[in-house]
Amino acid sequence: MKRLIKLFWQIWFEFRKRVFGKPAPLRTTFVEEIPEKLDEKRLYLVGENDHFWFAVFFCPCGCGTTVQVSLLADSNPCWTFAEHGDGTISLSPSVWRKDGCRSHYHVRRGFVEWI
Repeated sequence: MKRLIKLFWQIWFEFRKRVFGKPAPLRTTFVEEIPEKLDEKRLYLVGENDHFWFAVFFCPCGCGTTVQVSLLADSNPCWTFAEHGDGTISLSPSVWRKDGCRSHYHVRRGFVEWI
């Protein structure tokens, strides 16, 4: 069943890409607190003084869930990010939602790459 769901999402996103063109990358916004209203086309890095605690963004599958990943080195799990000159970031490792939509993807240079 999981493979069927994964296949469905891969076909759906490939269809959307071919019909509507390649989506724009997620733009990065640096904030001190998580905004009350998030923009679905942005990835927010939450922290202060170049110390970031979380990356927050909407799940790219379209389920409407807010994804929050920890950037704190002493937390488990934790992610790191690389900032690029074009205003985008890459997250490492991949994001794999264990509940809800169960999406699994990389964020590379602001683009979602499905696994």
